[in-house]
Amino acid sequence: MESVFKEHLLEVFNKECENLVAEDQVECFLNYLLEHQVIDSLTVRRYTIIKEFEKEYPKHDGHKTQTVYTIANKFNLSDRTVWTVLKDHLHRFDKKE
Repeated sequence: MESVFKEHLLEVFNKECENLVAEDQVECFLNYLLEHQVIDSLTVRRYTIIKEFEKEYPKHDGHKTQTVYTIANKFNLSDRTVWTVLKDHLHRFDKKE
């Protein structure tokens, strides 16, 4: 099923973003996924929080609380929301074998 999904998705995407250079195609593809709600806003939020945590944590000398406050302020979220995502979804986007 996954391969058929990819085929359909790429077919429609290629119609919408033909004649673009490779770098622009990637951005166009991401926009396509978001605009057509293939990737929902909750997934975007979770992924962004986790990736921001990975990026910011070393800058705060290993202080989780300060890192969480930074992310919450950056995206206008409650620190509780950030903590919940980190607690419940930290390994959600790891590559599955």
